[in-house]
Amino acid sequence: MLRYLASILFLFFSANASVFAVNKFKNTLSDKIEIQIQKSIALEESIVFTGSLIKGQTVEHEFEGVANSPVLFTNLKTDLFVFHIKIYKGKKIVYKNNADSDEITESIFTPKQNGTYTVKLHGIRHHGDYSLRMKQITTAAELNSKQNILSPGETVGGLLAKGAIAEYHFEGAANSPVLFINSKTDSFSFNVKIYRGNKIVYKNNLDSNEAMESIFTPKKNGTYTVKLFGIRHYGYYSMSMKQIAIDTELTGKHNIVAPGMTVDGRLAKEAIAEYHFEGVANSPVRFTNLKTSLFSYYLKIYQGKKIVYKNNADSDEVTDNNFTPKQNGTYTVKLVGTRYYGKYNLTMRQ
Repeated sequence: MLRYLASILFLFFSANASVFAVNKFKNTLSDKIEIQIQKSIALEESIVFTGSLIKGQTVEHEFEGVANSPVLFTNLKTDLFVFHIKIYKGKKIVYKNNADSDEITESIFTPKQNGTYTVKLHGIRHHGDYSLRMKQITTAAELNSKQNILSPGETVGGLLAKGAIAEYHFEGAANSPVLFINSKTDSFSFNVKIYRGNKIVYKNNLDSNEAMESIFTPKKNGTYTVKLFGIRHYGYYSMSMKQIAIDTELTGKHNIVAPGMTVDGRLAKEAIAEYHFEGVANSPVRFTNLKTSLFSYYLKIYQGKKIVYKNNADSDEVTDNNFTPKQNGTYTVKLVGTRYYGKYNLTMRQ
């Protein structure tokens, strides 16, 4: 009877890496031989499984997976035959893919739990030699570190893969919008979600092969977490955070407007800018929004807590808002961002 040798490779990483252990080779058409070999491998290195496979045959390799630490299996070009790749956690299939060994193909897998996983290669057509490389893409220790802090003016980046999650923490201030910019890197996709505690307060889809922006205005002061969820393939991400405006600029008793004055600033979706003016009964005033950037906001006028006027204004057009006070007193103009972000320019005339 033919006997096949298999090797077990134990990969140990420090606290900032994952642990892999390939400890069994099993040929379903022959007797099983187990040989234990230990070796420490750096993160950038990889291991290669090689052997022969025929139609109807199954070969197994086991490894120790770490939750949220994606690995890449690359089928290196060898002979012209076809096999399936399946990964099991116990008896449950957690990943499957068809690989044609005459082409270089990649399989991305991110463990959901720590533990032993089994890679099974199922021969489905013809026969030949296979060569399968396993490499660590990144680790949970890097993706989810408490030291992953993001502040306005900073840029973060790294590797991410389908099924993996990277997270960064930042301090948000109420009514102080921030902009997250995803710079062009590799062609892969991920979701961006922002959490306050366990609650999702913002979400968006980003494709990292395009430069895209995400606008977020915190409702409360406190710590927020940006999470990047890999949804397709793998690659490098690069994200910058910029402060669009702050609440102390947008609101406050110092924000005064009067006939003949022009006020301006930057505003974003869900942020609010406010200005106070003294109105005189039966004395109409006009607020003119000059053309600046392409974004939208509501214009509302309050007397106390009561809305006495409202209108939608698009800042890429010149629009007029005519208002006649019913009573003498202090009024407040509020600009409420409804779409995107940009500059506003508002002039008051009697």
